[in-house]
Parts: sequence; C-alpha cells; structure tokens
Amino acid sequence: MLTAAVRSLHEAHPGKFHTNVASPCPALWENNPFITDFEESDPDVEVIDCHYPLIHQSNQRPHHFVEGYTAYLAEILNISIPPYAFKGDIHLSEDERNWIPQVTEITGKNIPYWIIVAGGKGDFTIKWWDHKRYQEVVDHFRNRIQFVQVGEAQHYHPLLSSVIDLRGKTDLRQLVRLVYHAQGVLCPVTSLMHLAAAVPTKPGTPLSRPCVVVAGGREPVNWEAYPSHRFLHTQGALSCCDNGGCWKARTLPLGDGDEKDLPENLCVDVTSKSLPRCMDMITSADVVRAIESYLEGGIFPTLTQAENEAANSVASHLRDEDRQFSSPEGPCSTTEADVPELVEVCGLRRSGLHSVSNWFLSHFEGPAFYVNDINHHESDEELNDSAYLPCLSSTEPNTPVADSLDSASIIMVGYEDARLISVKNWDLPSPLRSIASTRILILRDPFNLFASRLQAARQRSKNAFAKALVHQMKGTSMHFTQLWKRYAQEFLGMTSHLGENVIRVNYNRWTTDMEYRKGLSKQLNRPFCDNERDSVPRYGFGSSFDELSYQQRGSEMPVLNRWKDFKEDAEYRAFFDRETMELSDQIFGKVITDSFSRSLWSSSTDTPAVSNH
Repeated sequence: MLTAAVRSLHEAHPGKFHTNVASPCPALWENNPFITDFEESDPDVEVIDCHYPLIHQSNQRPHHFVEGYTAYLAEILNISIPPYAFKGDIHLSEDERNWIPQVTEITGKNIPYWIIVAGGKGDFTIKWWDHKRYQEVVDHFRNRIQFVQVGEAQHYHPLLSSVIDLRGKTDLRQLVRLVYHAQGVLCPVTSLMHLAAAVPTKPGTPLSRPCVVVAGGREPVNWEAYPSHRFLHTQGALSCCDNGGCWKARTLPLGDGDEKDLPENLCVDVTSKSLPRCMDMITSADVVRAIESYLEGGIFPTLTQAENEAANSVASHLRDEDRQFSSPEGPCSTTEADVPELVEVCGLRRSGLHSVSNWFLSHFEGPAFYVNDINHHESDEELNDSAYLPCLSSTEPNTPVADSLDSASIIMVGYEDARLISVKNWDLPSPLRSIASTRILILRDPFNLFASRLQAARQRSKNAFAKALVHQMKGTSMHFTQLWKRYAQEFLGMTSHLGENVIRVNYNRWTTDMEYRKGLSKQLNRPFCDNERDSVPRYGFGSSFDELSYQQRGSEMPVLNRWKDFKEDAEYRAFFDRETMELSDQIFGKVITDSFSRSLWSSSTDTPAVSNH
C-alpha cells in the first residue's frame, strides 16, 4: 500500500521529490523507478514515519486501503496527492520476467496455475476459513486448475492434497514472481490478495488477475475489495457486521498474553466448528461459483491433458518413493492428503506430559501412533517396541512403525527430560523424518513438579527409573533444577531452541481453565475437544501420589497442592534457588503461600545461570 502512495506522489508532482523507503519488506521495492538511494542521516532529508489513519474511518467513509498512506502523505506534505491507480505498485526486471517459473522447474512443463492460501497468521485466527472447504474447492477443479499452495512456515497452513506444495519455500521476491506467472489467486484477506492486484500481469493475458477472497465480515468491503476480484463477504447479514467490518482479531483466546486475547478483540459469534459465523456462512460452493465465473467469462483456459499429466506425475513419483514426503526444507512437490500429522511434545517427567499429550491426541480422528520418550531410544528398531497411550484408539504395542504409518492419522513423539537444543535437530527414525511437525512445550510449576518427582522416587524406591527422576542427574549441569530453568527460559521466549512456531502449554492453567484449553485447541488448528480431560493415562505409573485411583476423574486430583506434602522436607527445599522462584512467579504467578515463599527465599542460594548448551 505504501508503494501506491509513493507512485501517486511522483505522478502528481513529477520531478519535485526524491524518495527513499526504509521498510521491513525491501523486496517489494526492488526495481522501483521512484526510489533514490540516499541516507536518512543526510541533513537535507526529511524523514516521515508513515501511517494510514484513514483506516479508523473505514466503516463510515467510502475509502480504500490504497488511499490510506496517500492521504497521510498529502496531509504531512500539505499538498494534493490524488490516488493514481487502484492497486499497489510492484515492478519486475526484464530478467525476472524471463526467469523460468518455479512451477515449471518442478513439473518440467509451463503449467498454468492458481495460487492458494489455505490458512493464515497464527495470531489472527478470525481470518481462517475451514481447511476442508479449501480442499473441496481444489477437488472440484481437479484436472482443470492446478493449485500451488503457499504460506509462511511459522504460520498456520495445513497441507492440501493435489497441490504443488510451496509452503515455506518462497521468500517475498520469489512470491512476487510466482504471482506474476499465476492465472489467479484464492486466499483470505491477506497480503497475497493485494499482490494479486499490485503485481503486473504477463503480456497477452488479461489486465487484471483473477482473485477470489474468502473475506467474511472483519474488514469493510470498500476498504479491501478490488474491482476485478470476487470478494466473498457477509456484511449486512449479521448484527456484528451490519455497518461495516467488526475488526476483531480472534475467535478464541490463545493464552499468549497478547492484547488480541482481550474480550473486545474476540469474535462474538463463533460456531461449533470454531469458525466465525461470518466465515462459516461462506461455503465451498460459493468459492467454486466465484472461480467458475472467470472460466465462464473466458478470462483464462483450463489445463490441457499434457499439462495435467505433468502435474500428476509429481504425485505419482512420490507414491513410488514409498511415501517419503518432502520436508519443509526439501524439494517442492505435489502432495497427498493422507500424510499423517506429526506432533512433537517436549516436557519434563511428572509435568502431566502423558495427560496433556492424551488430551491433544483426542482432537484427531482415526488411529494414533504414539512414540514415547523417543530421546531415550537408541535405534530405529527400538521403535517397534515403542509405548503407546492405551486409552486412545492407538496402534497395539510391538506394531512396526512402517505398518503404523500406513493407517495412522496422527503420530505423536514425546521427548522427556531432553536437552531442548537437541530436539529441533533430532535424528528421527527414518519413517518420521520427512513429515512436517507441530511442536508442543509443556511446563509445570517447579513447586509441584519437584514434589511429584520426589514422591515417585520414594514411593517406588526399588524402581531404577523412578529413582533417576531425582538422583541420576545430581551434581551435574543437567540436574533437573537446572533443566527446569532451561525449559522455563524457552517457555518465556528467552531462548528459541524449538523454533518459532511452538504451542506452549502452562500445565497449571491447562488443569483448571477450559477457556485456556480452547485456546490450545485453536493453536493446534483443531475444533475444541475436552473428552479426555479426565483420563489418567496408565502409562508411566499414573499419578505419583494417586496412581490410577482418579481414573475418569482426573480434574479432581489436587495437582496444584502437591508441594504442601514436602514444604518441610530438607531434600525438597534444596532444589530451589532464587532464579527458579523468579521464573516460576513470572510464568505461573503465585503458587505457594507467602510464608513458604519467604522461607524458601531466606534459605535459597543464588545460583549462577547455566549455559544453554
């Protein structure tokens, strides 16, 4: 949108200004003829921090986003700047126009394609549409339109079948070139919608690129829609958007501390599918009809038989390779819908790891395969004896992994007491290495966690595994007090060993707060399911204190009061230092009584921070 303002400035006042732009997206300004290279430190340079306050009147005045920066720039410079064109201003070099498109490199044919975005940013869930409906659209146009799926790797973009998968495989400039060669675009309200209008079309093709936008009721139509686009909205049909857009941010709170979780920023009409009603009202048939209208008008042709064969050959090649699907870093490929989902769960033992994992797994339909404590498996062969959560519709013990992959809809891998820095690059067994994963980090407060570990070690004193919960790492840099601090630092974002897109689970809140669990379901991109909240998984001895006595009553266990049994215990108290208590307060708030807290503070020693190797 700022490119439109700079273009309009120069078109309205040719030769009067020199402009340069400092932007987090410099790729959008490549080859721009209105940009002059100079430094903002030059005393002759005026620096303008650009905004678009016109957005605050978007529900009341008939203006488009393309006017936002332009109007602000005109006001600051005290000149008239009429909008020059109804789109942004993106320029490609002659070399870029002649480069072989990525799709041609993959298929070996110059195949026409549409770009599809079937997800969105993880923090703006109100813009998401039903992933299954995107798939229904793709299926409807199979053998007529080839779709190419894109999206940033750290955002929510679940895999579609029968698409060329470029998720996480394009930088911004590559995306611009991908749009240049595309017939059309299907997406929610997102940057790609604006690129569809701003990127020029190829010679010999229509002047405007087809684009279908699944918009709902968040943004005012006049503010976002372009004349040649099919902007599918529901404004005027619902009381929450009967006078423009609602401008909400999320359907359910995510529990990440962002102001988008505030009640005034949440959707007021969420359906049972966890969709905003405005998005739920838009059907796959609506989208199909919008795309069909471009076909009926003759604006672009459908695929030829040779083009279809070239696109389908990529999927055939993958099937011939024994289901070895491409990783996000691997070569681009057409993918199939039956790829199982991989979820990697990291947590400290006695953190409710199995209960939370079981709850997450209950969100998936079909058989689940659970690989427990994978960081203590020494070989692929050991996975044939991998543990499973018996309360799930899981594979039976001793089922070979390869057989399980054939039927599993979800594969969950658990890392227990693992060094976090090793998880991201863990050498997974061969059947799992090529599946894109979701990572979950579970953290329990140290007061109750340490109590549970001590209880397990003492109650099962003849069990070497239970004793190791406390004694194995004593006197080493991996003593579990230090390990807990490393997990807490990762939870707070002080480190990022697990990567950027991690679901962080505050176990204390998970046990008590249904709204918090709903937010976790949303982060998992699944409808909320609380069926297994009260289950106590039999694997791992059950509870350190109650074993399996609370089966189907798990929510009644006093898991936040375990510390009370150990508050006078000298061995227990020795596990705390000031850093541990400060991190706990920052994440969990008040867990123990003030008197116990004061006694721990007075007896604790300041321990040097441990390096995160």
